[in-house]
Amino acid sequence: MYAYEVKNGEAQNLRHVGTNYQPQPGEVVEQGGRLPPLESLHSPEFLLASATQSALQAIDAEAEAARQRHITPGSGQAMVYMAKEADARAFAAASYPEANLQDYPWVQAEAQATGLTAPQSADDIINQANAWRVLGATIEHTRRAGKLAVGAAPNVAEVTAAREQVLATLAGL
Repeated sequence: MYAYEVKNGEAQNLRHVGTNYQPQPGEVVEQGGRLPPLESLHSPEFLLASATQSALQAIDAEAEAARQRHITPGSGQAMVYMAKEADARAFAAASYPEANLQDYPWVQAEAQATGLTAPQSADDIINQANAWRVLGATIEHTRRAGKLAVGAAPNVAEVTAAREQVLATLAGL
């Protein structure tokens, strides 16, 4: 594998990297055992492909950063959020049966942790899930639309413009 940066329309700082290498912002990592021929690094096709790949990586990274500004990262935490929401919705759908609170362990745990009543806790969980649903969908829409715009851009300047617009939008979410 090799990594490089594209600056001012030129590939710079080209080097071999290991398979576990974590790219820095603005870096492009390519698969392959050998470095490409030096003359190919300045071809318009290579520069466009490099700028596109770098933009796509940057958009995914910024979308994840936007998500993490609003939710706790981690697959285990994601499962907790889904279980809490399902439990809260079931509790609310059953007309908030506080006498059977042991049947709703996530609502019970939230109520005990926050000092709210079980119905307040369930409503709070549901409200947070609803808010995340809207924000999460907005982040995903921005990410996907941005990647499509980058992929459709015919030259490095338009890739860069699309990238910067998407990154600015995601940074504001």
